[in-house]
Amino acid sequence: MQPQAHFGIINTPPKQKGESMTERKTQLLINEPPLQVLPSLAELLGLNEAIFLQQLHYWLGKAKFQDEDGVPWVYNTYDEWQEQFPFWGRNTIIRTIYKLEGWNVLRTTERFNSFKSDRTKWYTIDYEHLATLPDPLPKMGSPTTQNG
Repeated sequence: MQPQAHFGIINTPPKQKGESMTERKTQLLINEPPLQVLPSLAELLGLNEAIFLQQLHYWLGKAKFQDEDGVPWVYNTYDEWQEQFPFWGRNTIIRTIYKLEGWNVLRTTERFNSFKSDRTKWYTIDYEHLATLPDPLPKMGSPTTQNG
């Protein structure tokens, strides 16, 4: 018997004798914070770039650090970004960040780090530049640097 979808619920046959269909219902949508992205942003930037930018926008709304101009910034290593995007490899995250930096939508810096040896990047979005992006965007080359 094949699972059948019905109004957001999958009805699967019981796995064990005595298990009811109600006990086997699984919701199609999971109970955890979703990643959201507007199709128009994905069409403009690409799906990976739109997902990354939307997630950064979410974290900037919760940011506790602001620069001298009141611009919020958040920091992460590539490995920490990968914890948020476990379905992407490290190189995909690096390429995604590189593209957004190249389009000047994503601003990054290391100037807020306490130690010069700390290579953690800080991130913010240039919302004004995002609003002026051409469609289609120019193609980007490969990133040449990485951080931990």
